[in-house]
Amino acid sequence: MIHATIPTAAIVEDNYRQDFDQDALRQLAATIGRDGLLQLPIVEDSGDGTYLLCDGNRRLIACRDILGWHEIPAMVAQPGEIEDRETAQYIANAQGVATSPLEDGDRFLQWQTRRGWDAATIAERIGKTVPYVERRLAVAQCSEQTREALRCGLISLTLAAELSHLDQNRQRLALGYAMRDDVRQSDLVAYLAKLAQDQGEEAQGGFSFTIEEWHAETVAQREREEANASLLPMGRAEIADYLGVKVPTVSQWAQRGILPAPDGRISGNPVWLPATIHAWALESGRVTA
Repeated sequence: MIHATIPTAAIVEDNYRQDFDQDALRQLAATIGRDGLLQLPIVEDSGDGTYLLCDGNRRLIACRDILGWHEIPAMVAQPGEIEDRETAQYIANAQGVATSPLEDGDRFLQWQTRRGWDAATIAERIGKTVPYVERRLAVAQCSEQTREALRCGLISLTLAAELSHLDQNRQRLALGYAMRDDVRQSDLVAYLAKLAQDQGEEAQGGFSFTIEEWHAETVAQREREEANASLLPMGRAEIADYLGVKVPTVSQWAQRGILPAPDGRISGNPVWLPATIHAWALESGRVTA
């Protein structure tokens, strides 16, 4: 590579990164204006008067768009001198300001399409794990609505990757369900499984259920399970788990008559109804209402 001063207008920004922190760019421009450009951008000479940017996108923007530079000093590589320009560019970005999962996913998808690289190959080239690459490849193929929800921080990367397996309409339904205030994580997992099953069984046309139907059924089932659980007798281990103490402590309470009288016995062991233990725990101050 050689050191040269080149026109900023001749630099082609072949960069998948789209979103830049404007305040950070202004701070970078102020630093460059005060101290100079201490780390030069790296470009590749295309041989036609233009240069492909390999490293230094933020520095280029700060110098060109904020400081108004028409020329910029750079390290210029000849064609083929940088063995894998795109991978080098990704690594340079990752070592600077972190890229978003969507930006990563879009670039990984380009490599997969244009170069035929699978997730394992991409992971090896950029020094990441295969699951890291697979999750980002998944979100790159989500609906625009799901991508926007991830971009705004409304959903997690893990959830977005799960939604990628659904069609656009079902992604929309899943997003609506995930945004509800009364949804538990277990409900959401079950709902996504139901959507996936429904998609597999019904390739075209509407849906075999609605969000309201599903949620009402899920809540009713949970209430039935909780009601049934309240009828199951408790032994010393269940009481210890309920109160957050050790089993020997409960045994000592039973021996010293601190616990209420058992409601019955199973296989010779004393058991108590949950209502009995709860009332005793409230009265003794071991739990609050």
